[in-house]
This record gives sequence, C-alpha cells and structure tokens, in this order.
Amino acid sequence: MIPYPSQSLLTALLKNFRMSSDSSLSSYITYSSSSEAESQVADNTMADGPHIGQGLHPKTRHMLSLNAFHRHEFTIPLGQTFATEVDNRVRDWLSKTLERTIITVDKTYNSLVHDSSWVGLLPDVTNDKENINYFSYIPSYGGFLEIKDNEGHILGFRFPITPFNLAILKETEKILYQKKAATTGVDLPEREHQEEILSHEEEFIQSQPDGEGYESPGPSDPHKRGAFRVRHWGVWADYGKEFRMTKQLEEDLAFGAPWLAANQGLFQEVSNVLRMVDPDQYVHCRNDFKEKMAEVDGPDGNPLQPAAGVWHALAVNLNQVGVGVKTHVDWKDTKSVFNCLIPWGNWTGGDLVLWPLKMRIQILEGEGFFFLGAITAHCGTEIDGMCIVILARHFCPLANEIYCRNSS
Repeated sequence: MIPYPSQSLLTALLKNFRMSSDSSLSSYITYSSSSEAESQVADNTMADGPHIGQGLHPKTRHMLSLNAFHRHEFTIPLGQTFATEVDNRVRDWLSKTLERTIITVDKTYNSLVHDSSWVGLLPDVTNDKENINYFSYIPSYGGFLEIKDNEGHILGFRFPITPFNLAILKETEKILYQKKAATTGVDLPEREHQEEILSHEEEFIQSQPDGEGYESPGPSDPHKRGAFRVRHWGVWADYGKEFRMTKQLEEDLAFGAPWLAANQGLFQEVSNVLRMVDPDQYVHCRNDFKEKMAEVDGPDGNPLQPAAGVWHALAVNLNQVGVGVKTHVDWKDTKSVFNCLIPWGNWTGGDLVLWPLKMRIQILEGEGFFFLGAITAHCGTEIDGMCIVILARHFCPLANEIYCRNSS
C-alpha cells in the first residue's frame, strides 16, 4: 500500500484558515470540516458492516462494475478473493483521505464546459490581472485537498507523492539536459549549477523568443504561456486515424525513453490516485488505448504505449524562472480528463491560479495536483528560484472517438 503522510494536524490548521477579505469571494467558496468528511465515510462504511467482514463498500461495487481493477495487477492473498482485495484497497484509500480538505465552489463543471466552447476566448475575470490579489489562497498542508462543485463534480485534487518516486524523479533529472537547446547551440547544464542555467536560459529566451519548444510571452499574443524549455513526449493522434509518437519524443528518443521508463513508478502511482478519485475517468483514460496504440510501431520498432500511466503524453517544462506561466486554456486536451501537475525544484511562488474558481493554489515539491486544464483558464504566478513541472495530458481526438464508440 502507498504510505501517504499523516494528516492529524489538518483540522486545527483549517480553523486558522484565512479567507479572502473580498465579500463576494467569501461567499463563493465553502469548506467542509474533517469531521463532516469523517461522518460521511463512516456512514458509508457502516452501511456495509465493519471493513471486509460483512460486505463490500459501495465504492468497491462501483469500481468492480467498471472493471477498474484487473486481476493481473496484484497477487491475491490466500483466503481472499479478487473482490475483497479490491475492497481492502478502497477502504485503505478512504481511511487515508478521511481528513482531506473539501472545498465546494459555486462554479459548476457544466458551466466550465459551456464557457470553454469558444476556443481561444478566455473568461472575463482574466481581463484584470489584479483580480488574483483577491482570490482565495489555498496553501499546502502536506495532505489531501478536494475541490468540487455543488453537484459533486471534482474540479481539482491535490495529493502527496511517495518519497521513493520523488527521489527517482530527482535522480533522473540530469537525463533531461543531455541535448543541446534547439537552434542555438546552447548546452543545457545540470540543474545544480543554478546560476549557469539562469544565464543560459536568459540568453536563450532573449535571442530566440520563438524558438522551437519554447513558450515565450509577448505583447502580440496574450495567450503565450511563459518562458521555459518544453519537452512534449508521448503518443498523439492529432486529427488522424492512427496513433503516432510526438515529434519531440521521436527526436529525443535516445534519452527520452530511458527517462520515461525510469519514472513509470511515479506515473503508475498518480494513475492509481486517479483511479480512486474518479474511477469512471480512470477507465475512460485506460479504455482500449494501450491495445490500440500497440497496433502501431514507433521509430524504434517497439509498439507505442501511453507515456505516463493512463495519460497519453506529458509536457516537461524545464527551468521555469521569473515570469510565471501565462493565462491559457489547454484547448486540445480532453475536457473530461484531469491534467496532472507535478512540480519539483527549489522555488517560492509559482502558485497555480484557477481563474473561473477564483483560487490561487500552492503546490509543493512532493505533491501532485489534478485539474481540468481544457475547461479551466489557468496560469502560474511569478517564480523565485527554479522549478521543473511535469504536466500529464490526455489530448487526442482519436482517444475520444474510441471512448464514444466503446461507451455506446
């Protein structure tokens, strides 16, 4: 089982939680106490009897009906059944998230979908950047955070990552710097030489504002996303009928494939979190894609497969410094699937701003965060220091076609 951190101090911290002084924002968000969450879980558990002995938890039954778990994923102990082993995992998860912070917002999932129907059009609240100063600030307490609408749709979820997988991520970071920067010949040094990296990055951004792989803001395009090196690695289908490897992964395959392979434990961990948070979405992401991708060979002759657990691809934003990520919506991503954000490095600032929800959320090293980037305008605040971010993505029309066909 995944050893998530204790959250015994969460209730006390919530009592001292400071809301925004803006009255309109104060009424916009409501908080559920940990005791309310505990009561809800306790009621569900008692409905089926104590733990495994007297029946399966309703969440377990739902996951079994979805086929969210496969038998080959784990060894079933002697005396247990597949169903009771799944039930063990479900109840373990419910216990670990018992004291999670629950925030309910007035903005609904359906309204976010409606508002995002016009590609390229950002919500009015983004017109004045000063609005961020009045948004509710959600600091990290090292535990679980659930953001939902008043209809029960989860719009965001923050969770801890195991130290083991974080250590592997940091240990393999040097692999990301093995290639020269595109079109400039500027070597990307290892990140421990921070001053050198900042110098190289500043030089590169100034000399190549529109260089391939960079997102560089400018007055001519308010939707640009910031200044940092981006690696888009994974599998993509665009508007074709066949999956293919992204161009950047094909170019970087010699070191990209080993990095992806080394971090599959992390991607499986966050995929398992998604399975528990939203099993329907997890099954949607997993639905036949691996088999469909495997029908196509990559340039190395091996069958294609999702890059990051159940997510098809990821963007690695290298050396985010100074200016934060500019306000944007990930229009090409699947609207019903979470992006997974995983930062690491040595920085302050860099909070995630979810404009329609009027929130500024802190995400620290050792944490992940799910949010609906395809329907939620978002940006990052200014960063002091250096941060690297993984953004796992699910974004090909062919994937939606497969989902619709198998759901009919």
